[in-house]
Amino acid sequence: MKQDRQSTLNRAMQLFWAKGFHATSMRHLQEAVDMRPGSLYALFGSKEGIFREVLRHYTERGQKQLEACVRGAGSPLKGLEAFFRKILLEQRHSAPSDQCLLAKTVLELDESHGELLEEARSHLRAMEERFAALLAQSQSTGELPGESDPRILARYLQIQLMGLRTWARLNDDDAMIALLVDELFERLRSGQILATFQIPSHLQGN
Repeated sequence: MKQDRQSTLNRAMQLFWAKGFHATSMRHLQEAVDMRPGSLYALFGSKEGIFREVLRHYTERGQKQLEACVRGAGSPLKGLEAFFRKILLEQRHSAPSDQCLLAKTVLELDESHGELLEEARSHLRAMEERFAALLAQSQSTGELPGESDPRILARYLQIQLMGLRTWARLNDDDAMIALLVDELFERLRSGQILATFQIPSHLQGN
C-alpha cells in the first residue's frame, strides 16, 4: 500500500512539476495517476491535499539525493558539489521542468493559497538548513575556511542553484554549466565568497 501511495505521489509530482498548481485539474490528476475521483479524494481529500503531499514527496526525494551524494563523495563539500552536478547536469534533461518545484510554487502561488505557499517556503528553508550543516562540517574538517557564516554560504548556494537552473533553461550548454559549478565551488574552497559578511541581528531568525 505504501508503495502504491509513493507511485501515486510520484506521478502527481511529475504532473504538478510540469504544469504548475493552477493549470493542473482534478481530471488531469485522475488521468495521470489512473485513479477514480472517489479514490483520490479518499486518499488526499482535495487537490490542495494532493499538492501538499507532493511538495513533501519532492522535498524528501531531494534530501535523499543530497545524502546519497554526500555518502558517495566522501565529504560534505564534495557531496554538495556532486548534488549540484546531479541536479544541473544529470537530471536537467529528464525532469518535467528546469525549475525547482518548490521555487516554482513560491513564484506561482499568492496568499490566497497561504498554507501551500508556506509549505513550499518551509521545505526550501529545510534544504537551506541542511546545506548550512554540511558547510559547517566542511569548515570543522578544514575543507572550507572557517571565516564565513555557513548559514550565509548556504543561502548563497541555494540562490546560485536556483539561478543556474534558470540560466540552464535559457541556454542549452552543459559545458558552461559544468564550468560555472567548478568556479562556484573553487571560490568556496578559496574563501572568496562572503568571507566577511555577517547576518544582521534583525535578520537572523529569517
